[in-house]
Amino acid sequence: MNDRPDQLLERQLLDALRNRDTPKREILRQASDLPEGKFKHKEAWLELSCTADLEDWRRLAAYELLITRCITYPCDLDLFVREVIAPLGIERSQIVDMTMGQYVPIKRRGKKSILMANLPIPILAGRPAVYFAVERSTKLVTEAAVHPHPADLGTV
Repeated sequence: MNDRPDQLLERQLLDALRNRDTPKREILRQASDLPEGKFKHKEAWLELSCTADLEDWRRLAAYELLITRCITYPCDLDLFVREVIAPLGIERSQIVDMTMGQYVPIKRRGKKSILMANLPIPILAGRPAVYFAVERSTKLVTEAAVHPHPADLGTV
């Protein structure tokens, strides 16, 4: 297998998340040291996000990397829901409009709706969520973020 350097880094990070002996600080360091660019293994990141026997912070970290590194924005809303929301067992009816919510982890800009879906990844503080901004006129998702961020979940 002749991976390019960026693909090799992606595979190393996938392996680190799968390996329960890799400490959280090491995974967060690897993730922060990554060069800019998109990941190529979207299915692998989604699979890790859905792996119930993995520690929850690992699943949340995989999901955060999925939405930030595997999706190209802007992205069609239906495609976004089909590719990164529905595979986690979240139905479209469970997506909540947070446009008027007090706190959202993405900036409010222009005529965008802020939508949110609770992720089926239990953490001590409750349920994390994915927030995403949707351009009202085009129904394009322009950005997405996970809250809380995996780095904020304490040390493991």
